[in-house]
Amino acid sequence: MQIGKHPYHLLPLASIPFLVIYFIWNDVTLDLHFHDTYYVVPVRLLALVPFTYLLIIWFVYLATHKIMFSRKLIWTHVIFAIVLPYFIFVFPYLIQTNQLTAVYPRRYFDFSEWSHSPFRPELPSSFFRIFFLLLLLGQLTYPVNFFLGLFKQSNR
Repeated sequence: MQIGKHPYHLLPLASIPFLVIYFIWNDVTLDLHFHDTYYVVPVRLLALVPFTYLLIIWFVYLATHKIMFSRKLIWTHVIFAIVLPYFIFVFPYLIQTNQLTAVYPRRYFDFSEWSHSPFRPELPSSFFRIFFLLLLLGQLTYPVNFFLGLFKQSNR
């Protein structure tokens, strides 16, 4: 397994911390308040989403790596694919520290009061929006790479 030639093999390695989180965080919950309803979601189940996402992308690369047009585009997509789930998973920590692991009294995400949050002046929201948009746009490198590879093979 040569990472330089096949950078998509980094994806299962990047998914391991999410699997560790799944087994370690048994009692940590994320409390979400939407309108007049509180949703309590175990963080360990949320850790399975990026774990599964990274493994699915890895399997897709295993099936289509011979069709790809450029190794640079593969590297770009793999980097964006790894950074995106980490950014989404760590985002609550960036808003306010100890939000997910707060001990009693518990604090809740209250999205109805988001504009009145005392942490809003410290939160560079435009930076996060731009960064998140760049990460999502980076995911478009896979279909571009795939279709360019198909076009190149059909012209041979």
